[in-house]
Amino acid sequence: MTKGYIYILSNVSMPELYKIGWSRKDPKIRSSELYTTGVPTPFEIEYQKLVNDAPFIENKIHKLLNEYRVSNERE
Repeated sequence: MTKGYIYILSNVSMPELYKIGWSRKDPKIRSSELYTTGVPTPFEIEYQKLVNDAPFIENKIHKLLNEYRVSNERE
């Protein structure tokens, strides 16, 4: 099992879109890594939880929300 954070991020530059993922890193660090030159505003952490099987839980969440994905070609 891989312990890590499940997180949900939002960004005012992308209204109504959310980034759901997992990381071994603190979500504050992960959100700052995603704030690159191609993203005009920083991400906000909407939710975070430390869990024991982060990749499995993230995968289940993505499957449940698959119909709402903007693109199947993107994370």
